[in-house]
Amino acid sequence: MKIISKGAYGRVILARKKATKDLFAIKVMDKGAMVDMNVAEFVMNERDILNKVDCDFVVRGIWTFQSHKYLYMVMEYLKGGDCGTLLDRFGCFNYKTARFYLAHIVLALEHLHGRGIVHRDLKPDNILIGADGHLKLTDFGLSEAGLKKRLDNVKKEKTSPANPQLIHQKSLSSKKPRILGTADYIAPEVIN
Repeated sequence: MKIISKGAYGRVILARKKATKDLFAIKVMDKGAMVDMNVAEFVMNERDILNKVDCDFVVRGIWTFQSHKYLYMVMEYLKGGDCGTLLDRFGCFNYKTARFYLAHIVLALEHLHGRGIVHRDLKPDNILIGADGHLKLTDFGLSEAGLKKRLDNVKKEKTSPANPQLIHQKSLSSKKPRILGTADYIAPEVIN
């Protein structure tokens, strides 16, 4: 129907299922651009997260399919837009609204962390608003899945109880370090 968002290697379009007239958000990603930007692993990780997470505060993944050139992720559509646009339009939230929305985000993160998933790109643009006014977390392209399992394995290998830094050092050594996230929302100490 129309483009509702654009990203680094794809876009999100609003689509209507002909048979039921239901609305969906379809993330359309260019496979060539994904390979060129070395993000194929992140995209597959996002697909896996959307398929296994079942939470009222996380966007639901519906289908995933591909063509020769594109990968498609069909997700539920939330017609209220994103919090970034809402904040741009109205400025800051009052205390009661901020507390209500923050509770949604905490519940979403608690659910994800309980499954070993770290979002890593939490920002107003990745928090969507449903028609009922409730929030849902979206965009798991930079998320880390399986972190809890990796940390548990490192804890088992840990030899010195006096060295808590060992867990952090070993967990980082399993993958090449990268700075992830949106520049406007990355803490200065991470960039430094």
